[in-house]
Amino acid sequence: MKTSKIIMFSFVLLFSVSICGQQVGVANFGGSDVENDPFANFHQQFTPMMTNLFQLVSNNKDFIEYNIGSDIGSPYVSDEFLPGKVYYEDEHLGNYYYRFNAYNGEIELKATLLEEEQEKALVQDAKVKLETAQGTLQYLSVENKKGQIEESYLISVNETKQYSLFERIRIKYTEGKEAANSMVTAIPSRFTTYREYYYKVKDINPIVQIPKQKNKFIKHFVPKEKLNEIKKYLKSNEIDLENGKDLISLFNKIHEKE
Repeated sequence: MKTSKIIMFSFVLLFSVSICGQQVGVANFGGSDVENDPFANFHQQFTPMMTNLFQLVSNNKDFIEYNIGSDIGSPYVSDEFLPGKVYYEDEHLGNYYYRFNAYNGEIELKATLLEEEQEKALVQDAKVKLETAQGTLQYLSVENKKGQIEESYLISVNETKQYSLFERIRIKYTEGKEAANSMVTAIPSRFTTYREYYYKVKDINPIVQIPKQKNKFIKHFVPKEKLNEIKKYLKSNEIDLENGKDLISLFNKIHEKE
């Protein structure tokens, strides 16, 4: 893999904000700082790779040199900044341009599309929402398939009186390997996107991950009185539990006539 020499590459833009003193400081989740400003220091859970980058920036180097250039994919759901509206509960805080870095779980915001404006990280607080054309993003607690509680950005896929359906997008980085000799093919580095779906019954916690296996789905989400009906529905409609539209129709069927 080629060694990249990058001047403040996108991975370290958020770190450089804090080094240069341009972030607004740690958010007081219950106070006026968040209510008046949607930006705050993000709470990054550092991987060894991200820790290394932070140290390089702290050493005030003019550039960083490291083997992280990806041949395939991107850390962003979309590389472009897209329009969105930021809310604190029901209060509209303003319109911004956002870019979702699903690799490190951060939403980057800018007030304009000017290149000289440096992005900031949106505070990670469940009361802060980002409304976009792709859905509403919110930082929420979820229960994964192992029963563990995690916090993550979720995208609202469907809201009804009975339930809420969310999508979680995660991007993982896999470092490539150079060819050892001419007989071996080099493995390119890549960012890979994973999508998971989560479900919540209204007024009941927690938000739980939807399994991809139909037998596990039936066990956890289908009431006994609708068991035969939903089994037939799954089979006759060829429902894909990894497809958001299929999940909407499936849960609408489960909650039918409630």
